[in-house]
Parts: sequence; C-alpha cells; structure tokens
Amino acid sequence: MKKKYILLFILLGIGVVVINFMDIEKVDNRDYDKTNEEHLAKIKELEKELRDVKLEHINVTEELKAEISALSSNMFKLSSIILDSDKAHEVVFGSEILYKEITDSQYVVIANDEFNTFISVVTRDKAHGSELYDTKDNEFVNWSGSVGIFAGYIWDDRVTTILVEDESIHTAEIIQLPDGTQIWYVSYEPSQNVQEGDLVKINIKALDRNDEMLFEESFDSFMWDY
Repeated sequence: MKKKYILLFILLGIGVVVINFMDIEKVDNRDYDKTNEEHLAKIKELEKELRDVKLEHINVTEELKAEISALSSNMFKLSSIILDSDKAHEVVFGSEILYKEITDSQYVVIANDEFNTFISVVTRDKAHGSELYDTKDNEFVNWSGSVGIFAGYIWDDRVTTILVEDESIHTAEIIQLPDGTQIWYVSYEPSQNVQEGDLVKINIKALDRNDEMLFEESFDSFMWDY
C-alpha cells in the first residue's frame, strides 16, 4: 500500500510542471492555450486530494482504491504529454534527456545531469528507476539496480539478448542512443512472495544471436518497497 501512495507523490511532483500550460480536461487534444488559472486550480485540487490521504492507519476501501487509481492515471497522463512536448526537460528538472519513449501504458526516460545518468520507467501504477554507471569490469555488459528494475550498458555488439532471472525470467529491452551507445533495462513487478528487505537471488545472462552465453553473473539483491 505504501508503494502506491509514494508513487502518487512522485507522479504529482512530475506533473506539477503542467501548471503553466496544461488543462486536464484537454489532455487528449493537447490544447495548451487555456489560461493558467484553470490549470492551477486543477493541479491544486489534485494536490489537496493527495495531502488528505493518510499514509498510516488507513482503511483502504474499494472506493478509495478507485480514487487513488484515478489520481494516478491523471498524473501519468499529464506527465506523458509533457514528455512528448517541448517542455520535456522540465519533467526531469533541467537534466538533459538522452532518450524518451512514450506509449499509452508507460514511459521510459534516460537522462543525465552533472552527477550521473539515470533511467526511469513509469506506468500508471508504479515507478522504477536506477542510476546507470559506466564502470567496465568485463567486455560485454554491466548492470545496476535492485529487485524490480535492472539496467546497464552493453559494451559488445555481439550481445543481442539479456535475461534477468529470479523466480521468473525477464527479457531486457535494448535501447540505442543517437551516439550509438546501447543501454538495456528490465522493469517488472516482483513476486508477491517477496517482502521488503528480502534478499532475492538474481542471475543476469548476456547472449549472442545464436543464444550462446557471453556473460553470466549471479548475486543477491534486496527488495526495496519504495
């Protein structure tokens, strides 16, 4: 439950940048020319509803779940449209966007600032993110992240498939940046059997086009409920 509420606040922070040019009721036709007063009123209304949610000792009824889902959906929709506009840099608070992919069900952003490069994968009901480190301790791939999201760089063009295995097998998406840099990621919902603070055995494999294994590493990763 805590994860859903924190996600709402994350999406709220991202969505606040729409105040100066977005009307929730005009999301589909992308009418950015309405006055700021209506935009501000709608965002403030969402902010108030979120502030009224008690994060502790709350009885989550089906009605409240529906309200939370509706708020999350609105924030996701707003953020997606901002990312698909010339205001996209404001969503990541001034960082340089290296890559963005927006669909009806999720958006993926790779950005960097003066300190690091990071990837964010956001859907209507969850948000995962990880820093990307350019450390190179083998010739094929590297990785960062924890249970729920793993990502990294691909160093060798022979790598065509990356698998992340825990209780299930997750096939990574591979992104190529304009400069030719390849980045892989998997974002998934952990098993219901895994609780916050649990150690999960993870196995990462990099395969070539013939499914021959080029790299493999196993390790324990914590499950963080954030």
